[in-house]
Amino acid sequence: MTTPVRALAVAAGCAGFSFLLSGMFVPAGRARIAGTVVGALPMIPAVLFRIARRGERVRKEQAGYLFQILLSRLSVGEPLELAFGSACVEAKRVWGAHSPLASGLQRLVSDLGSRAPLSQAITRFSARFSCREAEPVLAALAMVRSVGTGVTELLRTGQGMVAESIAVEDAVAAESAQRSTEACVVAAMPPVVALLLGRLAPGYLDPLLLSAFGAWVMAGLYLLSVLSISLVLRVVSGPRPIRTSPDRTVRTSPDRLVRTSPDRLVRTSLDRLVRNKEDGVRRPPALARWLAARLPTGYRVRLERLLSFAGSSDADRVARHMEKKMTMCIAGAALGAFPAAAGGSVWWIPLLALLLPLLQDRDLKRRVDRVRDQILEGFPVFLGLLSAVLHAGIPLSNALDVCLSGIPHPTSPFGRALTNIRAEVQAGRSASHGFDRMASQTDIPEVQASLSLIAQFERTGGHELLSLLRLQVPVCRSLNRNAARKRAEQHTVYLLIPMFLSLLVILAVAGLPALLAFRP
Repeated sequence: MTTPVRALAVAAGCAGFSFLLSGMFVPAGRARIAGTVVGALPMIPAVLFRIARRGERVRKEQAGYLFQILLSRLSVGEPLELAFGSACVEAKRVWGAHSPLASGLQRLVSDLGSRAPLSQAITRFSARFSCREAEPVLAALAMVRSVGTGVTELLRTGQGMVAESIAVEDAVAAESAQRSTEACVVAAMPPVVALLLGRLAPGYLDPLLLSAFGAWVMAGLYLLSVLSISLVLRVVSGPRPIRTSPDRTVRTSPDRLVRTSPDRLVRTSLDRLVRNKEDGVRRPPALARWLAARLPTGYRVRLERLLSFAGSSDADRVARHMEKKMTMCIAGAALGAFPAAAGGSVWWIPLLALLLPLLQDRDLKRRVDRVRDQILEGFPVFLGLLSAVLHAGIPLSNALDVCLSGIPHPTSPFGRALTNIRAEVQAGRSASHGFDRMASQTDIPEVQASLSLIAQFERTGGHELLSLLRLQVPVCRSLNRNAARKRAEQHTVYLLIPMFLSLLVILAVAGLPALLAFRP
């Protein structure tokens, strides 16, 4: 969490760095002050984002240390309440008294000393500590503690989740270390080249610095250099996590549930679960429905599966997709008519008429890939928590509440499907049908197998199925690690943009003075 004092310190540091950097490109006084202000603007959010990612990493390490201390104290027979006090002492010694972990544990120990309930004390600690990986484990800790069994297993699960998250970050950093180093070196070259030319070749940059045209060129090169440095800092810090709106639920009566989320689920009775957004929605035109019915069977089945996996629950989703294709085809033909009417080739009309529908398929693939990444990121967390909580003897309805609070993207199609299952369980239905439905809509074999095991466990129970569920956790974690590496490789491609900008600035600083010197 970025405090105002830290934000002001970062702004002052970025302004100072921009002032030093501007002296190599803009020597004038007023122009240098203006360049300092403008140059600091793109750097401040990049530095704040990098500091925030570093703070998240430190909190993950502190959460893993907390779980390790609690496990060691519980192994010697110490109660959980006293184990938190011992962890507070150790956290002050290792991380410092003002660290987020030590300050949060100090508040937790104070709440427990004043006879506050364990659940309330842990809730305050989670809000103060603010670690996404530790929040669901701490929320389930009070629930499992009331049962009396499974605390050790839950803490082991939490430690494994934190360790896996840190391992994924290390693997991603190792994959992109070489490209990040090269980008940092190239981004630092423009000011170095400008400084060396000014010191080793006095007067070489005078055609740029002394003329009005050259001054504007140098100001533009300075802004490009600042932008390239900011982009490198932003890309090296890692991809930005997906921000989703919270899933706010409003209960109006025991038999009625209205959720103000993107899918707007409304339960009007215990036996009926309908979608509000489908009421009053017009059907696709007859031509789109005719085309959807005439599609080849294999293509239609694959398209239905992709649309369902991307989160579309409309019964006419294929026809609606064909309607969009028709619209894009007509729009492409209309756009191609303009260059054809201006004397260009008539091939622009069929070319754009085919290109825009292909871009629509590309957009569908991108949405499917995003949903798959969200599932691979959230499902190992869900499965690990679910197996640990069920092992402690917690009912499935309460276990789903804990697991939903721990998944990274609660408003993703995967999170909404779990929310629907929880609503069905609260309405008195069996959760096995919901998990079977999720398994049929998922095209990841390992996730399908795990969901089928959960459905079978709901129907029959048994410790053997629970053991099989726990064996599926490392398999899903390995899939998440491979997906994270793939995303990191795709994300590092963006480093080519600041590297190109830096090379452009280097060529301009080194070559433009010579060209201007020979100008008559």
